[in-house]
Amino acid sequence: MAMNNLHLACIHAAVCHGEPAYNREILQQELHLAGKAGAQVVVAPELALSGYAFGSREEILPLTETATGPTFQALAPLCREHGLFCCFGFAEQDQASGLLFNSAAVIDPEGRLVLCYRKINAECRWATPGNPYADNTFVTPWGRVGVLICSDSYHALMPRISALRGADLLLIPANWPLLNPHSGIDPLEIWQARALENGCHVAVCNRSGMDKTMDCRNAVSALINPQGCLLHSMTAEHTKQLHAPIALDSKRLPGQERLHRLAGRKPQTALDCALHLGGVSDWSNFHQLPPAGTLAVHFHGPAHVAPSHPEAVASADSVCPPVPQLHLFAVQEESQAGATLDAMRDVMRGCIYAGQTMAMLCSGVGGQGAACVQIHGRQQEQGPYLFFMDEDQPPAPPLVVHCGPARIAIAPPAALYHPEYILACAKQGCDLVVVFVESLNEKTRLLAGVRTIEQVAIALCAPEGASLWLPPHGHERWQEWSSNRDGLGNCVLFDTRLTRNKRFQDLVDYPALLRNEGVVETRVGTQTW
Repeated sequence: MAMNNLHLACIHAAVCHGEPAYNREILQQELHLAGKAGAQVVVAPELALSGYAFGSREEILPLTETATGPTFQALAPLCREHGLFCCFGFAEQDQASGLLFNSAAVIDPEGRLVLCYRKINAECRWATPGNPYADNTFVTPWGRVGVLICSDSYHALMPRISALRGADLLLIPANWPLLNPHSGIDPLEIWQARALENGCHVAVCNRSGMDKTMDCRNAVSALINPQGCLLHSMTAEHTKQLHAPIALDSKRLPGQERLHRLAGRKPQTALDCALHLGGVSDWSNFHQLPPAGTLAVHFHGPAHVAPSHPEAVASADSVCPPVPQLHLFAVQEESQAGATLDAMRDVMRGCIYAGQTMAMLCSGVGGQGAACVQIHGRQQEQGPYLFFMDEDQPPAPPLVVHCGPARIAIAPPAALYHPEYILACAKQGCDLVVVFVESLNEKTRLLAGVRTIEQVAIALCAPEGASLWLPPHGHERWQEWSSNRDGLGNCVLFDTRLTRNKRFQDLVDYPALLRNEGVVETRVGTQTW
């Protein structure tokens, strides 16, 4: 590979369940082959020695080892021989306490153990969660590199903290098959979003083969760039290597995208993301939310911003029953703004339901996002509230309003790129976050879908239309609805009971996440390898 590239290799191994000696031999052979091919950073899968599925501590205990145990002893000489870094997943037993961890070790080109990371989102049947305050990064000649394990990347805050610690490349040993090719969450979408929102490369080394309870032959290994674009990927039924170049900038991992993305943070607006709410069982009473129920969400594209008869808009109730209404409008030209405001008022006057209605307008005039919110209830009319947003500016504290059965936060474009901000809205009890963006492009749609993992629905308003994403059920993918640009406006029924049962990953280094002193610059090692 070219001198201005970092040569990455993923050992996409067909791990044999319960056979550590055999798997160790395969890793030795594959690491030697990767080194001969010129690899400088080599990654092996999660639990690459033991396999994945175990029902108890007793079942996996004979397959555990220490961080400097037999696998380290077998691989360290090869790292010295070929002058490379190696990251591999294994089941670790801590000798001092007897606790078991799902861990990943990193060996440097001198054969030294430079990192032993313990999975935070650990397997509940046998593994102890790792320490969220422990540094999960290590230094290389090309910059700082971070390590997470598989589902640690499902939760957005751990990749974000890795980026804040200076990681311009994130290595993810994984054991993540595509559970349902038709409706399940595609892990590639998760990893692309993590790269995009943090501005760093993401390299995932998955596995193949049959595990005790899972078919991993469709699992994917991949390299994703800081713009969220998939550069290389592969699946294989047998052990195979993925070799991928990472373009360097003056012999260093590119870090400007990460610094730019993280510079848009405003931690003081996201402090509520650190609230520990695991003991809350009744979210409606705890946050004094409106009683849960159905909200009718209407999408109005730019072709129909000024209906001539209010009854035309009200006729949407023939599709949606008479329940509280949320109307999302789009406008592309400045000359349409006044007509659209009139249309919003017509909607509120024409609705059959005599209760609460909210209308929102998004404008993209002059390349700037603008929003107008107007609320009409039984007793009074509120607004319009006007907002002007610039994607490069930090997200302002959200306006939080109630519309029928929903608590709704209204946010500018930058909020999509900051999971801590959306998570703070979720922990404030919000059912829906409406984000005004300049375009409903592939990236904003991806981030909107992934943001629903933070236990809220997401609506995007853009000049060309609007879309709604609802949180996933279990391992299913989120649900998405978009406006019909050729129609009067689609109607989706959103049941806020879906967003009142919230659970969060709270093993997080919140001081690192919410610090105000700025972003960690990428540091490089001083050693010569």
